[in-house]
Amino acid sequence: MNLNLTILGQAISLALFVLFCMKFVWPPVTAALADRKKRIVDGLEAASQADLRLKEVDIMYREKLDQARKEAGSILDKAHKQVDHFLVEARKQAEQEADKIKQNAYDEVQQHVEKTKAELRANMGALIMAGVVKIAGEKPDMQLHQVYIERLAAKL
Repeated sequence: MNLNLTILGQAISLALFVLFCMKFVWPPVTAALADRKKRIVDGLEAASQADLRLKEVDIMYREKLDQARKEAGSILDKAHKQVDHFLVEARKQAEQEADKIKQNAYDEVQQHVEKTKAELRANMGALIMAGVVKIAGEKPDMQLHQVYIERLAAKL
């Protein structure tokens, strides 16, 4: 066996094997690798897009949350102002009612005082005459003394 002929046979076999692989094996492998590379690139791009979208959504979420907090604070401030206003109004009404009750009580006392003074004036003449009769022991002139009693009662 000749060494050159063996090398030549092996070279031809290798060339046929390489041609066979290039024709039938290599295209599906390169297509699979290209497809895998495309899916990886698409996946990375989708992840990048999703990351950007997530950041946008996070920013929108934070803005809406800040806006909601501001609105809640505004609503609370309005509620506190309304409560304060209602308390002030209730206090004013209570003070007005108290003043009214005080004025009514004062008026009632004044009426009672005036009524008592009138009763005292009316009874004073009779009391004075009864005292004069007891002291003097005789009956005085009632018409004359009535005029003096009325003048005295009017001065009181």
